[in-house]
Amino acid sequence: MPIEIECNGFTGSLSTLNGRKRLQCSKWKLFLAALTCGYDGFFKNFGPDWKRRVTHIIGNVLPFLDTRPGGALALSSYYFDVDNSENKHAAYYIGQGFTKLFACQVLNASKIVHASRSVWQPSVGTALKAPLLTVGRQEADLFAFGPGGIHVLESKGRSVRNGAGRLSASTMNSAMNDAMAQVSAINTVNGLAPTSRSGCVWTLCTSGFKGDIQDPPGAGWDATVTPADILRSNYALFLEADQSRFRNDLIEGYSLIELPGSLNSGLFIGIYTEILQAVSSGRVSVETVISLASSQLTSLSRTPAIEYLEDGTLIFGLGREDFFTEEQLPPQATGIKDAIQQELTGKFSWQTGFTADEEQETVKIHLTE
Repeated sequence: MPIEIECNGFTGSLSTLNGRKRLQCSKWKLFLAALTCGYDGFFKNFGPDWKRRVTHIIGNVLPFLDTRPGGALALSSYYFDVDNSENKHAAYYIGQGFTKLFACQVLNASKIVHASRSVWQPSVGTALKAPLLTVGRQEADLFAFGPGGIHVLESKGRSVRNGAGRLSASTMNSAMNDAMAQVSAINTVNGLAPTSRSGCVWTLCTSGFKGDIQDPPGAGWDATVTPADILRSNYALFLEADQSRFRNDLIEGYSLIELPGSLNSGLFIGIYTEILQAVSSGRVSVETVISLASSQLTSLSRTPAIEYLEDGTLIFGLGREDFFTEEQLPPQATGIKDAIQQELTGKFSWQTGFTADEEQETVKIHLTE
């Protein structure tokens, strides 16, 4: 279901972004984005601790997401049943996931690297504190790369209980001012002025989610990140996994691995195999990988069994009943079974079973081998 965002301050070729936009999002799309967003930042790579890292993010995202009647994604009331030291981690990861979706869908920049992968130097004539993962650091979270250039992003997740899903003016202003200051601290990335600097504040509420995004000017640090690091960071989740466990028989052209803790429930994440091979070689350009990823979007978009990101990764549930969100159907809806079967024809094929709840007028889809 769409998440409403409000964009302001974009200039030049991006001025058309100003105003209200929508992100296409579901529980599982958001989870996949959070799982792959800046995965290998913060000092170390996570190869030896792959299962721990994935389980860590699962526990900080999925318990705090609910689906409201009609399919609207919202914060679970459980979020407010834990103390602030616990739920602030959930707000961080949910905000990071939304920020990656914004970069992919709105900025058309699907290759995401955490800022901690960069080498930093102060721009000429400035004297700034040492950046990057020092106490009290104030730099942006993410760099995103796409056909339209380089984008700098900072994410802030702020929660509000119930109500109309609005933060107080003081909370919103404080979060946005901090976010804009952090993205403004970036002067150049790889010698180029960023196409945009996006301070992103995400309102997390039990009635739904909303995003506010502003693009301020910048001056400060000159950051450098190599193409190899850009791709390695974006796909670290798959590069660091035990590749002997990948399965290539579930979705044509994709390598999938079952998530820790989902044995016998069949929850898989996957990557376009050509991208995995190209990035593993370490000798491929960002532009080539962007082209490979975009070539698969049409076929994936026709398949309701899959939630995908624009970077060539996906999440897929095989035989897992709660993978699909219940969708409210209008009273006049007819022939839903035939419509779904038509969507599943062609390149992808599974057996399907249907259960209908007449009182709620819902349909669930279950996939089996």
